[in-house]
Amino acid sequence: LYALAGRLDWCECENILKCPNGTATSGVGAKGMNDCVSTNEEVIHRISLIPPPPDEIAKPMSTGEGSIDTDSSRLVLKPFETGILTVDLSMLPNNITYNDHYRISIYDGCQPCPLRYKCNASNGHQPKTCFNPPLERQYEFLNGCLKKNRKMVCLRDDGTHEDIQKCYSKTNNSSSARSSGSLLLFSEPDLEKCLSRPYFCLDTEWNYRTYRRLCQENSAISGETEIYDCSLVHRWNTYAHWKNNVCCSEISELRGFDSCRKNECLDDPRIEDIIRGKLINVFEREYGFIPPIRKPSGKLLMNATLQEALDHESPLDLFHEWREQFPESSKLMQEVKLHHPKKPHLSHPYKITSGCCNCKRHAMPTFFETNNPISSGYPDNKHGHVQITVTAIASIKLYVAVELLHGAYYLDFEKYFGSRDKSTLRIHAPQKFSEHSEHATWLTVLDKSAFEKRGLELPLNLPVGINEGGNKDIEDRFFVNIPRNKTIANHILAKENFLEVIDYDDDGRSWLPLPAIRDPIESIRLNEEWWGQKHDFIALPYIPFFSNCDGYDSHVFLGRLLEDHPDCLSVPLNKVESTNEFSFTRKEPYSDRCQDLILQCTYEEEIRGSSEKFRWFEASSGSNLFHITRDAVTIAAFVPSNEVEDWGRTMFLDKLRNSYDLI
Repeated sequence: LYALAGRLDWCECENILKCPNGTATSGVGAKGMNDCVSTNEEVIHRISLIPPPPDEIAKPMSTGEGSIDTDSSRLVLKPFETGILTVDLSMLPNNITYNDHYRISIYDGCQPCPLRYKCNASNGHQPKTCFNPPLERQYEFLNGCLKKNRKMVCLRDDGTHEDIQKCYSKTNNSSSARSSGSLLLFSEPDLEKCLSRPYFCLDTEWNYRTYRRLCQENSAISGETEIYDCSLVHRWNTYAHWKNNVCCSEISELRGFDSCRKNECLDDPRIEDIIRGKLINVFEREYGFIPPIRKPSGKLLMNATLQEALDHESPLDLFHEWREQFPESSKLMQEVKLHHPKKPHLSHPYKITSGCCNCKRHAMPTFFETNNPISSGYPDNKHGHVQITVTAIASIKLYVAVELLHGAYYLDFEKYFGSRDKSTLRIHAPQKFSEHSEHATWLTVLDKSAFEKRGLELPLNLPVGINEGGNKDIEDRFFVNIPRNKTIANHILAKENFLEVIDYDDDGRSWLPLPAIRDPIESIRLNEEWWGQKHDFIALPYIPFFSNCDGYDSHVFLGRLLEDHPDCLSVPLNKVESTNEFSFTRKEPYSDRCQDLILQCTYEEEIRGSSEKFRWFEASSGSNLFHITRDAVTIAAFVPSNEVEDWGRTMFLDKLRNSYDLI
């Protein structure tokens, strides 16, 4: 690694002129490491930005190929909730540049590929896959996980399962005494845990697997103890059942023998020799294995060390595959069959793990896709406090991380972000709009017919997402915004920690509002096709038309505006004092108030040019651009309850249209 290099004779000569991990030269004629640029094809280090619990000590994450962050917290939000994440990038080394050397990523409900994986882009018809690492290496990572992650099991001496707590009590919870009478306590690789990790690039089907058990019996010939795989018992029983059918079917090979009695094959060495000599190939083709020579006793080996096989290089090889899933009881095991390697179609996969290349980085706001160098000399505009708000319209679980893209900055990246103390998280949920425990908020309602009637352009802050084909679609999970004025979005943190430097801006490291950054007009301008065929209205938890606003960015959510703005007065419910028309004691109520609140926004429309349709500020006086629900709407009425509905377009909300329930 370049960052760890000292004297040149410490390195292998053939590696001296190599670019750092994650980078390559853009062409011939490169003269030094400065000519190595990030390929953006692989992440070489990743650290979560979600703050750990207060009592948790940050653990350094491995930067080796195949490493996965499995311990970090996730951002879990319900509909209408907003996570406000403030990241301190003010003291990040000057020469580390956003997008060139690192980036911030959000992953929705999935785990990104391990470090150093390189995924191929999907062409819309073929699924994403990866060209590094090869499949054999992916299996190596799975086996490495199985070596490190094990679970305790308790078995009786007949191989059946016993309650784990009973084993602990019998062995006095001692690691040195793991066998007690008829019970054996030992560990086996935790296959379920490791299969939940994203080691494989493509979707992978897994047959049902069980960890092998070892049995023992004394040899009648040598008198020595023979240790064998307990699956031989099942294989023998499968063979015995097949042999009974053969003996009782009057086949020509057994003509002249009294081979069957009471639907069982007679114990005759001559019959066994004929079956083994002439018919065993038929059995092998049907079941995929050669049966044992004699019937095993199936007595469990009461030795935890041998059962565990901790030194085995490929723990996955110690699992048996079956054609279908079954409870691990001795009776039902006789009814299932082992997986046939040459007839895989006979098996029914019990689990399909999603390929990690399907886990896509969520689209980020324009602020993160561009760099505007500032006068202080930084090559980007990210060397300060950056704030990200995530507002959910569905139940979500997000992985938010900072990712290293350039191998020359391993040490600086780990030193700065490794302590995991550069971010704070606050979650806001609307609390005062409903008397019930369920979240509720007022909604704005847009009607398709109103736009068609007045010839209006659609708002530029509609919920827009990108579908699998790369086309614009309706966002159906969450909204990501970058507030320009961070003291509004997280005024509590600003007052507690940065009040004394809030006006300090000679190096770009202050909490002063960021300059307005407009989204590219082609990315947010929509036509009538956006409505789709199912619905002709939509209810939004934010104010349409008004975007690029201080403290909110493109979406001013009503819940946060009315409950969380620093210029609003929030009064606890038990202290609210109402008044009426004829009150002599109080002229005004004592309640929540947002008086003299100033919301500064920047036009995202191209106001200097003409437009085919009227823009919202060109609408005739008195035009209704949108409506607001009279009462707060609960989550249950906002999210879909069947396949016909979509969020903000439920039957309940549809009934509110053209009624007095809209203002």
